Amino acid sequence: MTWNKLIKSKLFMFALLVTLGAFGYFFARELGSQYKIQGEITTLEQEIVEIEDKNQGLSDLIAYFKTESFQEKEVRGKLNLQKPGEHVVALPGGATAQNESVAGNFETDLADEQKNWRSWWGYFFGE
Repeated sequence: MTWNKLIKSKLFMFALLVTLGAFGYFFARELGSQYKIQGEITTLEQEIVEIEDKNQGLSDLIAYFKTESFQEKEVRGKLNLQKPGEHVVALPGGATAQNESVAGNFETDLADEQKNWRSWWGYFFGE
C-alpha cells in the first residue's frame, strides 16, 4: 500500500479523527484542571497577603504594648498607682455620672424583663 492510498482510506481517516478527538478531550480536561489550580493559587495568595497584614498589625500592637508610655498608663489605670510627688484629686461630678448610668441600666433591664414575660405569656396563652 502506498502512502497516498493509506491517507485517502476511510479507516485511516476514522482512526485519525478518533486520535484527534482523544487528544482534544484530554487537552480540554487538563486545561480545566490548570484553571482550577490557578484559581486556588490566587485565593491562597490573597489569604497570604491578609495574614501578613494581620501579622504586621499584631507586631505593631506588641511593639506598642512594650512602650513605657503604655505600661505607665496601664499601671496608673488598673493599679491606681501614681508618680512620686503627684497628688490625686477626686471630683464629685464623676461619681454622680456613674450612679446615673447604673440607674439607667437597671430601668432598661426591668423594661426588658417585662417584655420577656409578656412574650412568654403570648406564646403559651395567645394575646
